[in-house]
Amino acid sequence: MNNLKLVRRFFSNSVQVNFEYRFDFVMSLINSILSVVASLSILWTMFEHKDSIAGWGFMKVVVLVGVFRIFKGVIDVFIAPNLSLIPDYIREGTLDFILIKPVNSQIMISFRTVNIWRISEIIIGLILVVIGFLNQNTANLLDLIMGVILILLGGLIIYSIWLIFMTMSFWLIDLRNLPTVFNVTFDLAQFPVYVFPGWLRFILTFIIPIAFVTTVPAEAISNLWNVKDLMSSGTLTIVLLIISTSFWKYAISRYTSASS
Repeated sequence: MNNLKLVRRFFSNSVQVNFEYRFDFVMSLINSILSVVASLSILWTMFEHKDSIAGWGFMKVVVLVGVFRIFKGVIDVFIAPNLSLIPDYIREGTLDFILIKPVNSQIMISFRTVNIWRISEIIIGLILVVIGFLNQNTANLLDLIMGVILILLGGLIIYSIWLIFMTMSFWLIDLRNLPTVFNVTFDLAQFPVYVFPGWLRFILTFIIPIAFVTTVPAEAISNLWNVKDLMSSGTLTIVLLIISTSFWKYAISRYTSASS
């Protein structure tokens, strides 16, 4: 079975299971709407007496919040339900079962399940991006295309960061709380990176590069992109994918069965 067929089967099975809990979608949608309203209310208050913050107008920030929500959804739907289970796989011996399968183990641990009802975050994020884009006279179709490309790259960056940190479970005793720590840190990504002090901006750009995940795509959609940003994001994505995949392969090569 090739990897694409395997992913399709996982997705199909997960959707069938998720449809047994349709009420979860309603609750997820309500929660997402309330969260967005709270975020936009705070931003509206900040812009009440200012035209811009760190060079960002209100509609540019709406785009940024939209991009942030898209990635919150991607994390909640695809990444967290899978990669956050790596410590449990190791501790409970489930990884032994995964590794003996004649398929790519990284694909197995990355796409076994989806939390389909959290897709409400992605939908709301897309709506915010469209609203912000259409209300900026300087933005054009090329900006939107560049933004989409950078959002796709951002998704791979987020995946790689998660995989790197969760792979540390092979050596560290318990990293089950790491997703919570990451989510708290990622909440900073709903603000332009330029509003933070220099030391924190450095961390969010070069150490935990979430600036490339939300700020850079939002800039592109708002007609603030340049070729350097695209090249930097592309290079960072490739580097992180290579590092995360190599780190995973190294970890499983050193792994000793939980039953031994």
